[in-house]
Amino acid sequence: MTAARSNLGMSSRVDPTRHRPWGPQPVQLGRFASWRTDSTGGLERPGQVIGYVRVSATDQNPDQQTAAISDVGGGPPDRWFTDHASGASTTRPALTAMLAHVRDEDTIVVTSMDRLARPVVDVAQLVTRLTEDGVTLRFPK
Repeated sequence: MTAARSNLGMSSRVDPTRHRPWGPQPVQLGRFASWRTDSTGGLERPGQVIGYVRVSATDQNPDQQTAAISDVGGGPPDRWFTDHASGASTTRPALTAMLAHVRDEDTIVVTSMDRLARPVVDVAQLVTRLTEDGVTLRFPK
């Protein structure tokens, strides 16, 4: 079987960049590449759109971030997670809850990368973890 496989040019490794032969394929529609058109011509989102907002202090108003996130998606996300904490803080309950909630094909919208985490290493780790799990991230800024 191994000789036959190599003769056919097949590999046992799956290339994630290649076309998936199963299921509907993503279509570029606006800023959310994961949105598709359903049979009636409307938009079908395979996963949820999640909005994550972080303000540094409890007296700061998250309205500017929530408005920006709503504008990007053409309406409010399916679910909001809001933290009132410093980006350097490791105690961010809404981020922890969001990470536990998201799943494959969800889209997380955050106004900018620095709202997700302050240290670049933390941002890189979060983005890597989420994208490996099939989650799309959008940063409008």
